[in-house]
Amino acid sequence: INATNLQHLDVGLNNFGCKFPESIGNLSSNLQVLYLDNNQIFGSIPPGILNLVGLQSLNMQFNQFTGTIPREIGKLQNLHLLNLIKNSLSGNIPSSLGNLSLLSKLVLGLNNFQGNIPPSLGNCSNLHMLLLSQNNLTSAIPKQVVSISSLSMYLDLSQNQLSGSLPMEVAKLINLGY
Repeated sequence: INATNLQHLDVGLNNFGCKFPESIGNLSSNLQVLYLDNNQIFGSIPPGILNLVGLQSLNMQFNQFTGTIPREIGKLQNLHLLNLIKNSLSGNIPSSLGNLSLLSKLVLGLNNFQGNIPPSLGNCSNLHMLLLSQNNLTSAIPKQVVSISSLSMYLDLSQNQLSGSLPMEVAKLINLGY
């Protein structure tokens, strides 16, 4: 916590099996990259992570995180990548993610999220990749989400409990690769 100029912290691909420390929010506000992926870290995402206002990439995939994504995550205005795939997160996907206008990759698959896909994700005008597969999401696919013209790499909403018709706006995703 005394490394006030720390910009990049990558401890991914290890075998850390600890509880996610509450003190994570005491890291440098200059921190841009935080990779904790492919470990055995457990516990909930502490609200203190929202103190990391300079964060651009947050990768915590393939761990054992539980609980919800704090709704205040929408305050991390510099976030380009949020990858939480393959954890045990639950609850609703916070609509505040729609405040992240720089977000280009949102990867939340293989969790236990419930509720609807927030229409506010349509505000993420730089989103290239959206992966929400293998959750327990319900309701219809919001037209705002399939109207994101920047979606070009990947859109995966499979293996949920979605219902209703596929919005006609999906025809506008002419640059979508997958």
